Amino acid sequence: MGVSEAVFEGALRFMRVSFIGLPFNFMFIMFMSFMRSVGRPSIPLYIIMGTVTLNYILDPVFIFGRHGFPAMGVMGAAVATLSTQVLALCIGMGILLRGRQGVHIRFPDFKPDWQYIRQAFNLGLPASIEQSMRGLGLTMMTF
Repeated sequence: MGVSEAVFEGALRFMRVSFIGLPFNFMFIMFMSFMRSVGRPSIPLYIIMGTVTLNYILDPVFIFGRHGFPAMGVMGAAVATLSTQVLALCIGMGILLRGRQGVHIRFPDFKPDWQYIRQAFNLGLPASIEQSMRGLGLTMMTF
């Protein structure tokens, strides 16, 4: 892209750490959906408000190296974000495992239901192919 080596190295480290956070972010989005579905959308809102505030505090600590933490530069912002994403997910999972907010999950609930997965795959595959063909057709027409 024509960026300098210093910018590229910082951006690469930032992206590597950011990509680690994607599964945590995805799982927190699932938690938000659970809470909305049982009529408690304010719970994820409060968690996000708290973790965004914490991220705001941690950014300069990790970027510039304060309170015994080494200066990490741009990657420090990604580390702060990753830390708060993990914290948000831990709080959300704690809420779901306690079961006091309308949804109660247990660790055995995470066992895959292969019959259901097979049925969903069999139903979703034709629709997925159909949507892919539409996208491919639009792409070909654009070219």
